[in-house]
Amino acid sequence: MITLKIIPKKILSLILLINLSLNCFSQSFETFKNDGYDKFELKDYRGAILDFTKAIELNPSYSGVFYGRGNAKIKLEDKDAGCLDLSKAAELGEAEAYNAIKDLCK
Repeated sequence: MITLKIIPKKILSLILLINLSLNCFSQSFETFKNDGYDKFELKDYRGAILDFTKAIELNPSYSGVFYGRGNAKIKLEDKDAGCLDLSKAAELGEAEAYNAIKDLCK
């Protein structure tokens, strides 16, 4: 016969905390990137910036998220920060960023 022991509250709390943390970190670069693009299309520029920033934290060498975040910042009239992101996107190889810099960062 198997007997179950009652799990102390501290251990149960720790297990729940670890599980919650793993769920928070389970969102991938692709998820944040795609959510950022979706929010940008919906004109939720603040939300797009948050998602692009999380994507950048997970993969700082992907030019497209810098490009998206730069455009979102410019839409919110934060031109200096937006142009910095566009410059980073260009540096990472985003060809379209050069045109955006010419048009938006005068």
